[in-house]
Amino acid sequence: MSLTPVETRAPPTPGKLVYRLVLPEQTPSNNVIKGMHFHTYRALRKRWRTMVLAALRGLRPASSIRNAGLTVVRHCASSGLDWDNAYGGLKPLLDCLVEPSARNPDGLGLIADDNPRNMPVAPYMQQVVSSRGEGRTEVLIYDVEGGASTPGWQEGGNLTYHLWLPEETPSNNVIKGLHFHAYRAFRNKWRDRVYCALQGSGIKETVAVSRLEIVRHCVGHLDWDNALGGLKPFLDCLVAPSARNPDGLGLVADDNPHNMPQPPFMRQVKAKRGEGRTELLVYAM
Repeated sequence: MSLTPVETRAPPTPGKLVYRLVLPEQTPSNNVIKGMHFHTYRALRKRWRTMVLAALRGLRPASSIRNAGLTVVRHCASSGLDWDNAYGGLKPLLDCLVEPSARNPDGLGLIADDNPRNMPVAPYMQQVVSSRGEGRTEVLIYDVEGGASTPGWQEGGNLTYHLWLPEETPSNNVIKGLHFHAYRAFRNKWRDRVYCALQGSGIKETVAVSRLEIVRHCVGHLDWDNALGGLKPFLDCLVAPSARNPDGLGLVADDNPHNMPQPPFMRQVKAKRGEGRTELLVYAM
């Protein structure tokens, strides 16, 4: 089988590798999850739980990794999902890796949680082209001793846009239950904020090959599945407009792996109450 990596750099190795799981299905798109009824989503989550258990050969861990790093390699027949849909689609998988709770009884306890306290750096995702019918997901879980720093792959490029928006990006839990029209209105609101953040200067250029850093200044940190999935309306406003997404402003050509070889890098930073905001840095590669 011939595999052609979409990306040019190898995934990071943030610590000691504890688990390498190969699951026989590629993670879904956020578009699949976004409109799901609660019971339908729970059935999806249970299916991913079964796949993780099978990869563990039925042996649940004796203890959780308290300080974890995570790399997910999505092997897919196409050229890959846009990053907003790829990252949002990690939710059912991450829900199965964390410790179980009353709200999420399907957690298997491989890691303590996917919040920034127990996972200092956001999950890294790679999309790799595979033969049709051979889609799968590879999960690498690391024990990160003493915390983790910004990964080395998140470097380079010329800073083209540096914008401040007066609100923190939403949780994926907020947007995944929205009706299409409600989501479109929500996306319009983020479009207006990005436009205002340009301060009348307009679009200097559409960056053909880009790298994004997004800093979420917030009172309370979100779990990474909700933080990354919540980027969808924001990223929809940054790309070039299309018939399907007329709200794009064209700061970047697209957020697919061809035009954005590395996934957006997100950080969450503590802010005072009432001072939540989002910082965006767009680099031309």
